[in-house]
Amino acid sequence: MEGSKLFESYRALGYYTNHIPPQIMYHERLKENFIVTCVGKSYHIYNASKLGISRVSDPQDSDITCMLASGNRIYIAVGTNIRGIDRNKQDVLEFKKHKYEVHTLVAFGKHFLSVDESSHLIVWSIETQEAYFEMNFSNEVFQISTALHPATYVNKALLASVQGSLQLWNIKTNKKVYEFSGWGHAVTVIKQAPAVDVIGIGLDSGDIYIQNIKFDEVIMKFTQDWGPVTGLAFRTDGIPVMISGSSPGHLAVWNLDDKRLSSQIRDAHDASVTGLECLAAQPLMVTSSADNNLKVWIFDQSDGGARLLHRRQGHSAPVSHLRFYDDTNMIRHSKSMGRAVWKKKADVKRCMPLISQICCESKRASDWDDVITVHSACSTVSLWSSKRSTLSHHLSPHKASQMISSALSPCGHFGFLGYKDGSIHMFNMQSRISRGQFKGSCKGPVRSMAVDGMSRLLVSSSADSRLIIWNIKSKTVAGSVRLDSPISFIRLHQETAMVAVALDDFSLVIVDLETMKLVRRFPGHSGRITDMAFNSSGKWLTTASMDCTVSTWDMLSGSLIDRVNVMKAIVSLDFSPRGEFLAVSMLGEPGLFLWSNKSLYMHVSLKALNQDGEELADLEGDFKSADQLSNELITLSLLPESRWANLLKLDIIKYRNRLRAPPKVQKSAPFFLPTLPGLVPMFAIDQSSEKTGDNGQKRNFTSSSGLDRVLVECVEAGDAGPYLTLMKSFGLATIESEISCLETEPGQKPDRLRAFLQVTRLALETQNDYELVHSYLSLFLKVHNEEVMGAKELVEELKAVQQATLDSWEKLDSMLCRARCLTTFQRSSIL
Repeated sequence: MEGSKLFESYRALGYYTNHIPPQIMYHERLKENFIVTCVGKSYHIYNASKLGISRVSDPQDSDITCMLASGNRIYIAVGTNIRGIDRNKQDVLEFKKHKYEVHTLVAFGKHFLSVDESSHLIVWSIETQEAYFEMNFSNEVFQISTALHPATYVNKALLASVQGSLQLWNIKTNKKVYEFSGWGHAVTVIKQAPAVDVIGIGLDSGDIYIQNIKFDEVIMKFTQDWGPVTGLAFRTDGIPVMISGSSPGHLAVWNLDDKRLSSQIRDAHDASVTGLECLAAQPLMVTSSADNNLKVWIFDQSDGGARLLHRRQGHSAPVSHLRFYDDTNMIRHSKSMGRAVWKKKADVKRCMPLISQICCESKRASDWDDVITVHSACSTVSLWSSKRSTLSHHLSPHKASQMISSALSPCGHFGFLGYKDGSIHMFNMQSRISRGQFKGSCKGPVRSMAVDGMSRLLVSSSADSRLIIWNIKSKTVAGSVRLDSPISFIRLHQETAMVAVALDDFSLVIVDLETMKLVRRFPGHSGRITDMAFNSSGKWLTTASMDCTVSTWDMLSGSLIDRVNVMKAIVSLDFSPRGEFLAVSMLGEPGLFLWSNKSLYMHVSLKALNQDGEELADLEGDFKSADQLSNELITLSLLPESRWANLLKLDIIKYRNRLRAPPKVQKSAPFFLPTLPGLVPMFAIDQSSEKTGDNGQKRNFTSSSGLDRVLVECVEAGDAGPYLTLMKSFGLATIESEISCLETEPGQKPDRLRAFLQVTRLALETQNDYELVHSYLSLFLKVHNEEVMGAKELVEELKAVQQATLDSWEKLDSMLCRARCLTTFQRSSIL
């Protein structure tokens, strides 16, 4: 993924193995075997005892083509390069000399052998990381298919070819020791037998030869009827048994003493068995296949056969549909509930068609079935139980038409089925009894359905460009929305009752289920929209398309906020219930990918993007919002609460912060003290103890900031703006001091107090800085209460201020009452 601001790759799920054969490693200290499997660009290490994951490697530059486990290192071929990775250290050895893709690696003690597609053979020295020996073969004469280092054959390598012949080479002297003519068929696999000089050879004709390479004699021959031999293994626990793998996925167990087939394991894998190994001195066998299954078998059957002991199983085919079941689980096709078959108890199980849609609801999972799957080109629906991990029942209430879509009610009691002829049927999940058909039908196939959070309304979409809302109780049409293009599918967010609709013209629309109106329209993608999902809060809608992009749309602003380019198109996606992860499945991939939501643990700038994924240019110049949007609105100031909320509590704050004890006088005195002339020494003391200033004049307790002058100017201009600007620049103590300095001296008119009340009335009429004006007025009345009540002209001004306060409060109270009534009505109507 590239260019995402919201998402980051977290991990891949459901990958266990592929067509590359696994390797077996033995840990001396732990006394345990480990299995190394390839999963594309990385490899996994599992313990053989329980198949628990032990390590996951870092991803490589490209896919791994072959592997080799030798000692403490794992050698992997990545294209034309070979890398040796230490099991316990971050130590990587590089081997670079091949020009074509490497397909075979064989261990030779302190050396190893590699063969590429052009049959170029190189023997490498592990210590020097240089080529020790090189040899070229012609693909037309001898194309190397596989290689083996026979036991006890020092410096010898046995090479098998597509032409059918085998050659034994001495890699130290660069000489061909012997050539085996073969049997006219390509050699697909060669394996060392427990006996010295004996190897097993598998051909693409299905023949298996046990060959003595010392005397060039065939000891025994077996033939399997399932096509080419894809794998061979010999038991080393004292039982003379050989196991062979085939391309259909069957296993054959051969008894070497009796020279016969002792047992067979049919359908061991869904694809060709590419990996087949027996653990040393143990009755255990490890198999793998391109069907993404890794299995461990144990030989404890009476007929000498094996039974399945452990397995790591993923999807054998690409995932086409996924949904989160709860916070930790996902419902995927055949995750752990098996395959959908017509009759589970039949001797030959016949699989149902491919699953095209899944819907699930976990509220009644412990009581009855909670998963519905719709099959392509079929009129039968399958019911599954996630608690029991089993297929429970088949249901076909309307056999006359093909089923296309399904839905489950949030309560888990009812299921809904949509058909190709436009009909919609409802049934009970517990009893599986039909609850009738909805009256009227769509004029086209019902492509998708969804149920609202209260199980009152059912939303259905069809190819006739209509979104129909049904009343579930009466089974009648409650409303419909006509759109410009046929509807591909829909997705509903139950909490917000918003329906996202994907159209066939690759665009998106959002429909409000309550008002039944179209509220948003998005341009969408340049390809067919494959899936979409709301996040947990319903603020984002993430969509995927066949144009290999994933877009995230902001529902509030209606803009594109994120776009991701991926290597392969995403066919299905879903948000986790808590919004932590986005799970996606890609085209042709059998596993899933989890993307983490970066906005939950870091700051993400969600600027609007254009259709190319580039941020829109900012507006020229700095935008400044108006001081007040409308005269009908009450506007609050931007000052923090600490600048005005404690004005009436300043005396309490000062008392709490007072000095507990007077300051102590310093004991030390000046070196020279002034004295008075006379017989008795006396110190000179300043007799001017009057309260004077620095210039000897009495202090003036009038306002030092000019508040009285600003009040007069505001009254003359009829604007309270300069007064509010000046008061905002003061602290709490300064505000109290300035308001206290408005006190009138005896015998003078209270002009400053009257000017303050007039300016307060002007500020209330503008309805700006609402909480500041009331805080200043409260402090004014607290300080000058007696003086205001003693002057008639101040009482008249105070009445005018009271009337302005009542007018502004009536507007605010009416709006609050209206909002309270609406919320009460909505809550009561829903409950």
